[in-house]
Amino acid sequence: MSKKIIVPQEFKGLVDELLQINTDYSEAFLRQSHELHKYREKHPTKMLVFKCADGRIVFSRFCKTKVGYLRNFRNIGGKFNMGWLTFEKGFREIVEANHYCGCGGCLAIITYHYSKGDSLRGCAGYKFDKKKSIEGAIGFRGQMEKAYKGLPFQLYPIVIGIETDEEALILHNNHGVKVYLSKMPSNITEEEMHAYLVNFFSDMPEQMRYDLLPMLMGNIQHIAEIREENRPIVELNHKEWILGVGGGCAFDFLHVPNAALIAGQYNPSLEKVIRQAFGVINDHWHEGKKFLTLSAVSYGLGIHEPQVKMVVNYYDRKIWETGEEFYPHLLPHMYQVRGLVDIETQKMKIIGGQRMRST
Repeated sequence: MSKKIIVPQEFKGLVDELLQINTDYSEAFLRQSHELHKYREKHPTKMLVFKCADGRIVFSRFCKTKVGYLRNFRNIGGKFNMGWLTFEKGFREIVEANHYCGCGGCLAIITYHYSKGDSLRGCAGYKFDKKKSIEGAIGFRGQMEKAYKGLPFQLYPIVIGIETDEEALILHNNHGVKVYLSKMPSNITEEEMHAYLVNFFSDMPEQMRYDLLPMLMGNIQHIAEIREENRPIVELNHKEWILGVGGGCAFDFLHVPNAALIAGQYNPSLEKVIRQAFGVINDHWHEGKKFLTLSAVSYGLGIHEPQVKMVVNYYDRKIWETGEEFYPHLLPHMYQVRGLVDIETQKMKIIGGQRMRST
């Protein structure tokens, strides 16, 4: 930590665990950076994953992807809209930069999630309504297609469902057909899977299909491992102990299952999504449970630290104001952390922390 803060004893274990998660991720990120560079040379498609803030949705784990390969966008319910000005600007910059550097196309993976065992283990952002969550994902895909139709940028959006009991993917193509990877043979070969994808995503650029293939094979292997583990139901429920607000790649390190709920920076109704995140925390809160809030933004590569500090402070204030208005009984049980994450190392430094009490 670059700034020495005194953490109350009852929160010290949580802060230490948060820092350890970040340290482990940063070390893995740096250790694998050369390997990731070589992998991207072979698989140049920019993988953009749009997913729910739900801490159980760890797409990189489900697909066994390399650390740092996916570019994640997170928001409550996995809800996004091309009409959000801040989001549209940030997304356009990524797509255009990828195009002009000759790095290849962008595959936008738009996700929804549900539980086959109990609808109440599904998406709280959609009030556990599977049908509406699918409609939301398909609607966003349609927006993206319309926004980039006729433009020179190679952007291909697809919808992928996530069944959280087995952490299994469901592929949707643009013709209304879907396939459950949980029903695929666990010993399917890459050649067989590739042949299937050629027919299923018939208009997807070949390079994108080639780059998507290892992720799908990884998920089929992951499903088999989950079935072998035979996890108890309690592990499938919400147990998050961090409420995060921020954006960029600042939360990529929080890939540990069921650790954090992330309210995305792009939603113009920031207070609304923070309130929803508080609601999820409140629903599984019990007397004696402590939790953290984390306001974090990335810096480096032209993004200057003094500027993003003000953004972090703003997010931190919004968390407090929303909690005070709607969930004042939770305030004595939470500790607010402010952090900055270095884009080049993924190392987080804490720039402030405070415990607030209800008024």
